[in-house]
Amino acid sequence: MKKLFTLTVLTAVSLFAFGQEKKLDLNEVSVTATKFDKKSSETGKVVSVITREEIERSGGKNINDLLNIQSALNLNGANSNRGTNISTFLRGAPSGYVLILIDGIPVSDPSETSNNYDLNLINLAMVDRIEILRGGHSTLYGSDAVAGVINIITKKGGEKAFGLNALVTAGTYKTYKQSLGVNGRFKQVDYNLALANESSKGFSSAQKPAEVTNAFENDNFRLKGANLNLGWSPISDLSIRPFVRYSETKMMLDFGAFTDDKDYDGKSSELATGFATNWKRSKADWFFNYSYNNVKRYFLNDTIADKVEYNLNDTKGNLHNAELYGKFSIADHVELLAGTSYRFSNTEQESKYINTSWNYTSIAHLNPDSAKNSIASLYASVFLNNLHGFNFELGGRFNRHSIYGNNFTYTINPSYLVDENTKVFVNISSAFKAPSLYQLYSIYGDINLKPEKINTYEAGFQTVFFDGQAKLALSAFKRKGRDVIAFTSKYVNYNKQNDEGMELEAEVIPAKDLTLTGFYSLVYGEVTTQNATFNNLYRRPRNTFGFNAGYKLSENFFVSANLKLVGKRVDPFYDPNTFQSVNLTLNKYFLLDAYAEYKLLKKLKLFADLKNITNENYVETTGYNSRGFNTNVGLSFSL
Repeated sequence: MKKLFTLTVLTAVSLFAFGQEKKLDLNEVSVTATKFDKKSSETGKVVSVITREEIERSGGKNINDLLNIQSALNLNGANSNRGTNISTFLRGAPSGYVLILIDGIPVSDPSETSNNYDLNLINLAMVDRIEILRGGHSTLYGSDAVAGVINIITKKGGEKAFGLNALVTAGTYKTYKQSLGVNGRFKQVDYNLALANESSKGFSSAQKPAEVTNAFENDNFRLKGANLNLGWSPISDLSIRPFVRYSETKMMLDFGAFTDDKDYDGKSSELATGFATNWKRSKADWFFNYSYNNVKRYFLNDTIADKVEYNLNDTKGNLHNAELYGKFSIADHVELLAGTSYRFSNTEQESKYINTSWNYTSIAHLNPDSAKNSIASLYASVFLNNLHGFNFELGGRFNRHSIYGNNFTYTINPSYLVDENTKVFVNISSAFKAPSLYQLYSIYGDINLKPEKINTYEAGFQTVFFDGQAKLALSAFKRKGRDVIAFTSKYVNYNKQNDEGMELEAEVIPAKDLTLTGFYSLVYGEVTTQNATFNNLYRRPRNTFGFNAGYKLSENFFVSANLKLVGKRVDPFYDPNTFQSVNLTLNKYFLLDAYAEYKLLKKLKLFADLKNITNENYVETTGYNSRGFNTNVGLSFSL
């Protein structure tokens, strides 16, 4: 062991002795932390960026695969059959506590219980980069930005009059993907059109019990998507960017844990359109965005578990977002962000359940004319920039909700550059989550529900050393929630939720063209009800570890490997035989993936993506299967 340790240290020292080309720093620019371009060194927010290069090296992955290997993120269902409902756990918080943005504009499904947005509707062919902002950020983004924000930034324009890119893949479970992109620029106009198609025969979503002799059927999945971005600059420093996005998924489902179903079909779709404008002035940048989202979900089961039963769920959700804000240079080192936003949503829902064995029929309907709400907001943040190394943000947001009334959130975010390579920060913020339309208006709802209120306390540092060849970041957080909505026989406000944890991230360039990254995430959590206090971070691991190595062997050849270790989780399981719920402990597991690409020609690339190389047998959710060893190979072309 001592010899191995000595050899490792000597190897590391010798590797650092080589001359390096790439250097790490604190100057990575993101837009999500402040709603405008900001260097990492100038803000105390915790932001991770999935770059265009990383996405281009993810041809065999979908967006859930890509997000699931990021620090502090665990997507339950990402490793299950394609089309499975995804629970996006950021820092151990439930899915409803993560706000999804597309090009900085909030998207959600107003027909969902917690407003969750279905990430299955997003295809990587339309994505340019992704920014992940951790912590409570309702002051900038309003409701749902409790544990963090994921901003999916789509592809825009092109450098020349006409550009073309295409991708085709084939893989395990008879999975096939095709995408086509066309982009270009003519004087004041640019365009980008991305088309995508994906199909998979899949495998049985439900796990087959040992005592069942009949084979469970495969549950297939299909995705079609199109995204069109246009840009127009009628005058200098003014850009107007209209967009249209459409996605549709179809899938087969099983009735439940350990239960096959041969005619349970689902369909989801989203139609989104709108525009974003930016007008740059000498001391002010103005932004005006509007979007409309229409989300539909339809699930039909004619017979349930070989019984003459019937189950229908037909839901529609409409969301309107309008926002006007500006960034102003007030004085040297001082900037002001101020704006107003308006969000309106409604839903139409019909459900019908017939159980002939019990002679029971249930029918429910929500009308969009009554199942609706709106929220209007005024917000502002003042930024003190690099005053002798000191940066500071102070912000507040006033919200007026059409049902529950008023609430207020704030942000206090100081940071300090010890030198150009080291930053320390503190973030104290409040956030909120408004009750969903289903929680307000369904037969289980309560129109008197209040918003969930969460305070977050966060501190940490980032540092670059070894002459820009190593980077280390540590952040710790504590999240305290009150009026947390729970379901008993109906939805009520009475829970308290306390969570805490930390993330350690590192990046090292030990040799030319070799990059090593790793992270460790830790999270604890407990809920306090009227009767008890207990751990309720179901399906969320306390410990998560990730490691990635990428090496450019030559100008044309790149390889990488990714390891993720997921700790034990608690999984609540309802046993239909005993009609009782029990908390099961799921074993820890690790997943080892590998990727390789080779440029056959300057514009033609061959790649292979291998997942779960060791064929690890593990459980994400009790009673459901997870992917074994699987591969995708493909070709990508750009012109």
